Amino acid sequence: MATVTTAPIHFRETEPDMARVETDWLARYDDVPASMAEKPNWLLYQLDPPSAPGKKPRKVPKYANGARRSGKLGRPEDRDQLVTLGQAIAAARRQGQQKAPGAPGVAGLGFATLEGSGVTCVDLDGCIGPDGSKHFNAHQRAIVEAAEAVGAMIERSPSGTGLHVWGISDNHANNKAHDIGVELFSTTGFVTVTCDFWGNCEFLGAEVVNMTGVVDLAQHTVMGTRAMPVDAPTPLPADKALEQTVQDETVEHLRSALARIPADDRDVWVRIGQALKGLSSPSHDDAGRELFEEWSATSVKHNPEADASTWESFSGDRSGYGAVFAEAQRRGWLNPKSRAALTARQEGRINTDGRSHPLLNFTNIDDPLEAPSFVIPGFIIEGVLTIAGSPGVGKTTAMVPLALTAAGIHAEGDPLAPKHWRHVVYISEDVNQAKRILLGVRLHSVIDAPQELVAERFHLVPAHRMTIEELVLVGMPYRERFTRVVDGVEVPPLIVIDTKSAVIASEEENSNSEASKAIALLKQQFADLPVWIIGHVAKTDANRTDAKTLSMRGGGAIEGDANQTAFLVNESGVRFLVLGKIRFEARWRELQIETHTAETVARDQWGDLEPLTLRWGRVTPPEVSRSVLKAQAKQAADETKLRAQVLEYVGSATGPINRTAIYKAVLGRRADATAAVAALLVSGELIEQDIPRGERNNNNQRTRIVLGPKTRSTEEGAS
Repeated sequence: MATVTTAPIHFRETEPDMARVETDWLARYDDVPASMAEKPNWLLYQLDPPSAPGKKPRKVPKYANGARRSGKLGRPEDRDQLVTLGQAIAAARRQGQQKAPGAPGVAGLGFATLEGSGVTCVDLDGCIGPDGSKHFNAHQRAIVEAAEAVGAMIERSPSGTGLHVWGISDNHANNKAHDIGVELFSTTGFVTVTCDFWGNCEFLGAEVVNMTGVVDLAQHTVMGTRAMPVDAPTPLPADKALEQTVQDETVEHLRSALARIPADDRDVWVRIGQALKGLSSPSHDDAGRELFEEWSATSVKHNPEADASTWESFSGDRSGYGAVFAEAQRRGWLNPKSRAALTARQEGRINTDGRSHPLLNFTNIDDPLEAPSFVIPGFIIEGVLTIAGSPGVGKTTAMVPLALTAAGIHAEGDPLAPKHWRHVVYISEDVNQAKRILLGVRLHSVIDAPQELVAERFHLVPAHRMTIEELVLVGMPYRERFTRVVDGVEVPPLIVIDTKSAVIASEEENSNSEASKAIALLKQQFADLPVWIIGHVAKTDANRTDAKTLSMRGGGAIEGDANQTAFLVNESGVRFLVLGKIRFEARWRELQIETHTAETVARDQWGDLEPLTLRWGRVTPPEVSRSVLKAQAKQAADETKLRAQVLEYVGSATGPINRTAIYKAVLGRRADATAAVAALLVSGELIEQDIPRGERNNNNQRTRIVLGPKTRSTEEGAS
């Protein structure tokens, strides 16, 4: 369903508006992770006027007693004046909120990164646009993706144009490379804390996670571009896992999160094991191992001895338990300590233990009705659509042109034209065939679309077979790259998978559980993109044309769980795309596909020109319904059969016969027999002759029916 896009709630284009008085301007710091809040590394900061016109106000750190921070940072006198978060908040309340740069008061709180504190911040500058859009360079993107993978705490900077990535890592020094917008704070300086969380970071009260691997990446990135080391790094043995001590409540939250993650994928299994290594709590000295063993036992591949051996091999030095939360959230888990969970509890949508229950999500029946979001108006809605047809029925020649229609490339006045066009990503098992179809439509049809327009809107991708878990990972990149916004409404791209077997790998094709899982992931974790899945009908349905009796090859859950189904059938030489299961009133139950061809030439691998046939379909509402066409075809078949009976009877007769004799001999109604004889006489397959008076056996029989010359020659040739 299309959604209205708005700017991120917490975004600020410039420095914070100091004139704005918040109801509780320090309430946001309630979201700081407990382990970070308890560290005596906190201070206040104020804003001084810019040093020159056009520059930002300067952030000046202050101790809780109001004195400006000065002298060598990290010395005993400096550390003694730093406080915990609670003490810093109390001091800020006493001093009041600063209303403008240079005025008295406090603008916000900061965290002093000191050697031995165990907390590091990676500061990324200039990576968020004025509208909240992402403007990462390649280095920044890699760091953010790594941070999200381990569940690191990520917040916007005070200006809203940068990001702060917080986590545990003791083995790096301060470093920076301003030309790529990356700076590390670990052993000196201070960083403002905003709690203006970004992306998947929604943790409230959870400990800051181990992100040594992220900091490694950031450090190597800086060293590889323009390194300016400040202090010598404090090394950490590579084979030593950082200890992760958490509260018992966090262990239960991890258990809840693991229940949302399948343990069958080995890559995920290993990654989760690394994240749990070294984890303990007051009641569980080896909580990580316990959680890992419980979770591993849910896999069909579970082998206790082998799993235990693999656990011992984990180093746990490049990730933390936050990676479990991050992976579970990507799969729909709701963190009980997140803002979203807090809101859900207040609205009664989750249980008291923080676990989301889908049957607690109540819908307001007084909300206005919403019309279906159509990809093809009146025929195909957004969601997961399965399209099945027999081999050779021409699925691709029909679906490429229909996808082009969704992209706004169609004939003028086409009743299937969408209200607003959308980008199409067409994943094809035969890109050369798809290119031939596109060329035929573009140059030899009534559309006559310029190549630039087709290339802008239709994006062709060679098929690559992969697991459904791997496939859904491309959903968000597709959405971010190809979503249009029309009058504040998002128009996401259409993704076409041609064919299912060429793209989605399965261990057992007919497994309902695998099929159900695939459709569920496409519906829930494919960035809400409309998807067309093209495949073959079941072998037992190969010669059927009634959509009620057809099914796609594979587990029945494919169609049972899809939002909509359709079938491509050949009815008496005419192709139709027929709707199966739908949850709306369609304008048409079927569309007709007219086949068109054109001849052209192309060069082979040796550079020689070879003739090439272009074949494509034109999809339109039918001029004659399939039921009428089917009735007409049956009538034509009956007429052909009756004419054959007449010819056979006349050819085998031993004496003269007339029309009356034929009517009595053939089966069927007299009117049908009369019409058949009349048609055969017109075509010359039968001849009516006058019988000479001397040859008449019956004076009342003046004529006889005989085979025509053409019919006799055909029968003689056959004999």
